[in-house]
Amino acid sequence: MDQTARAHFYSAIERAEMIDDPFPHLYAREVFPADFYERLLGSLPTLDQYTQYSQKYSARYALDLTADTVKKLKDTSVFWTEFEGWLNSFELLNEIFKKFGDRMKSCFSLREKFLRDATTPKGVIVTPQSLLCRDFANFALNPHTDAGAKLVVGIFYLPKDDSMVEFGTSLYRPKEPMLREFYNSVRFPRDRFNLVKTFENRPNSFAAFLKTDNSFHGVEDRPYSNAGRDVLFWIPRIGKIPGKARIGHDAVGTEAAIAVPASIFTPEQEVAS
Repeated sequence: MDQTARAHFYSAIERAEMIDDPFPHLYAREVFPADFYERLLGSLPTLDQYTQYSQKYSARYALDLTADTVKKLKDTSVFWTEFEGWLNSFELLNEIFKKFGDRMKSCFSLREKFLRDATTPKGVIVTPQSLLCRDFANFALNPHTDAGAKLVVGIFYLPKDDSMVEFGTSLYRPKEPMLREFYNSVRFPRDRFNLVKTFENRPNSFAAFLKTDNSFHGVEDRPYSNAGRDVLFWIPRIGKIPGKARIGHDAVGTEAAIAVPASIFTPEQEVAS
């Protein structure tokens, strides 16, 4: 991926407002140069190159973007090889972690076992997973916080126009102020939450939020168009990506594990002790 497109993205992220309510998140528009975004849209795979996500979420089709899978994308393999290399790079990881800053240290006590198990002499192993999805009309997700090993959830929205602007990711606040969930990604009934906002599914936009014990998010159950919503999830997690997180639960990934300083996640008092 060329330097101009990367610099454009980093500049958009730097300008984006970091909002802490109901949990740390940001939303940015025009994150790539217009010509690069058009090339990205023109390189999206055909539906037959995706796999149905699961029986439960049959309206979602997905494709793990790894060094191996992008080679199979026929005429667009050159584009996706370059893009996948950037998605799974230390450079991107560093820019996003830098944006969240000391917020990355939140939930340290909950993450401590994951961090300990992933610590090497070179640092903490973090592996980004990039998942290209196409969601159809009946797709919806109840409020959940995501798996405990995840650090950040990044979402590239890839529509051609504004016709499905409401088909975005929603953020929720529990009606019970003390409701928390960190490890198991439990899907909760919607009636236990108030909708705070929905990231708009607009062309060339990007949203990201910090995984916490109250990062309740989902997709509203609405009468969406059945044209198909294209989104790309970028999700760095502590340690290696488990097989159960792969599409089909038996795919093998080839992402390079990235070692990052433990100080990114460790509060000062923990370092001092």
